[in-house]
Amino acid sequence: MTYLKSAAEFYSQVAQTPEVGLCCVQSTALQLPGLVVPAAMQEMNYGCGTTVHPTELSAQPTVLYVGVGGGLEALQFAYFSRRAGAVIAVDPVGAMREAAARNLALGAQENPWFDPSFVTLKEGDAFALPVADGSVDLVAQNCLFNIFEPADLSRALQETFRVLKPGGRLVMSDPIATRPIPEHLQQDERLRAMCLSGALTYEQYIQRIIKAGLAKLKLELDALTVCSINTTISSRSICC
Repeated sequence: MTYLKSAAEFYSQVAQTPEVGLCCVQSTALQLPGLVVPAAMQEMNYGCGTTVHPTELSAQPTVLYVGVGGGLEALQFAYFSRRAGAVIAVDPVGAMREAAARNLALGAQENPWFDPSFVTLKEGDAFALPVADGSVDLVAQNCLFNIFEPADLSRALQETFRVLKPGGRLVMSDPIATRPIPEHLQQDERLRAMCLSGALTYEQYIQRIIKAGLAKLKLELDALTVCSINTTISSRSICC
């Protein structure tokens, strides 16, 4: 059994039976005026920090969210891009997509401004994103890429580069390690799935981001969670 299969089975379980506070650095959902987060969606807030930065979303971007979880950040992105298909949420785990669909239906009941058509749920993973080259303004992922082994992380970053429009952005919130994780912990598939043993150091992560072709880095440390980093990357830019 590969670690990715173990992770898929783990998240299928927590999609069906939510585990509140699952992530090692889980944070309270970003509060926005007129946005009501359903309780079931909040219970499945399996992330650290946030990838939703209001000052960067004024142009109603097309967002590709990788690893939909309970749908919380997909709903938050839709708050800024209120049009059909504006948010594409991708997840390889069927039970998680089903849970997100239920939670988004609840979101529509509790938020008059929200229509479920604003978020399109698709089967897929970070290594083969189900969208065309250069088709999205922003790719976001929260507490997912840190699960990947280093070679797979590079694959995911390269795939992200493929789907971004010129000048598009990758926004991430991932745990990082202050020192390399011991090998025996890295090999523990359950700990890796729980975002506890797959984290790279800051330097290791940044080098893989650069090698994937992503440039013009704007780094923002999350002051509330010292073991996570929010990274906004402007990619595919032409420099003179």
